[in-house]
Amino acid sequence: MNHAYHDTLDLSGSDLDRSESKARKQDEAVLAFFKAHPGEKFTPWECWERIGKPLITSVRRAITNLERSGKILKLDEKKREREGSFNYVWVYPVKYVQGRIM
Repeated sequence: MNHAYHDTLDLSGSDLDRSESKARKQDEAVLAFFKAHPGEKFTPWECWERIGKPLITSVRRAITNLERSGKILKLDEKKREREGSFNYVWVYPVKYVQGRIM
């Protein structure tokens, strides 16, 4: 089973269940945002600003989960943003053809 929550605190029982549920909802919110903007490129900060401001680390975790599961695509392109730093951009592909991103 793929876990949305990255358990770095060694949680168990209901604490782990609660954290996993919250992380899955954040993943779903980030995916819904990307799906609503197919083909558009966003950095984690741009996504964070538009989806209701969960913690930026939660947005970054969600993006990592979605990328690893093949639901969004990380591009080689970078954008300059906050305080002049660069961030990669991710995109929800416009279409898939036989499992390949077009």
